[in-house]
Amino acid sequence: MLQDDISDIRTRITCTLIEFLESVNVDKPTNGAVIYRGQSRSGNLLPSIARHMPNWNSTRIEQQMISKLREVGAPHISAKESDWEVLVKAQHYGLKTRLLDWTSNPLAALWFACNSVLSHNRAYTYVYMLDTRNLDMQPDLALGPWDQEKTRVYRPVRNNPRIIAQNGYFTVHQFSDAYGRFLSLDHSPEVGANVTEFKVPRECVRAIMASLSYLGIGAASLYPDLQGVCNAINQQFLYDLDLE
Repeated sequence: MLQDDISDIRTRITCTLIEFLESVNVDKPTNGAVIYRGQSRSGNLLPSIARHMPNWNSTRIEQQMISKLREVGAPHISAKESDWEVLVKAQHYGLKTRLLDWTSNPLAALWFACNSVLSHNRAYTYVYMLDTRNLDMQPDLALGPWDQEKTRVYRPVRNNPRIIAQNGYFTVHQFSDAYGRFLSLDHSPEVGANVTEFKVPRECVRAIMASLSYLGIGAASLYPDLQGVCNAINQQFLYDLDLE
């Protein structure tokens, strides 16, 4: 039976960049990937299409949404682009999809986690590490993203400046007929044991952000466009106001 807590995943509290790097120090993967995600809330590792209604099988509606996007967004989408490529583009521009963003760069994930807590009054922010080296999570690209047997890890084509800058990966979630819902990765019987949660206390965020900035990790480097520049300026001038 599916558990309602996340006690089956490992949890660590980290308050400095050095502690975090020591905790994520893993051998370079030769089979599968080790990927990371930063977010302001604990758990609920679900994509946007399923986050608030995990019991709803959205597959048919998602396919219709992508068809509509191809139709009305034709000036921005090539007819030669696969459903995989269009789904990544849709995710990038805010369409609700079954993709959940990850990165192979733990420092990028830590920045996203710390940056996200600036606009929330929460005691902790979170980084998740998913080690897929002993899991069968490679997608069958001959099939569409809606036709995978189970949740997969997808490394998109490096044709987008943000994906390149962020070392982007995605988990591609599938509706589970057995459980009657989309399974959050931290609850998944198959995946949960390979997920590690890092809790970063709010009072440690300022020092970690300063360390990341010293290493060149920040809005301007992770968002290589004008939005990234503006975000970096916001942080430079309004950081103290946002944090308090």
